[in-house]
Amino acid sequence: MKYEISLKNVKVSKDIPMRWEEVSFRQFLELSKAGNDFAKIISVFTDIEPETLRKAEIKNLDQLLTAITFINTKPEPVIPKEIMGYPVPKDLGFESIGQIEDIKDELKKI
Repeated sequence: MKYEISLKNVKVSKDIPMRWEEVSFRQFLELSKAGNDFAKIISVFTDIEPETLRKAEIKNLDQLLTAITFINTKPEPVIPKEIMGYPVPKDLGFESIGQIEDIKDELKKI
């Protein structure tokens, strides 16, 4: 969802994610450093420095803070159906010791 941020008559419209599926991997990693600081969290999504955000006027800030509450929940793990054209088994557990040994041998080659 787009939010308008204003500082000294300069208006910027930024798209803020509202669910984990919209968060990039870079943003996900940066969020771990932001803690509970709203300016740092919003900075992760807008690429605007937290100090600048603290001085800025954000239109519908209450809605924005409500929208980003999803970060307080755990993201649902997503297992792809295939990787590079190869199907991924539904059960990722190993069925035999032979499979584990084969993987170890391949890793040694690498």
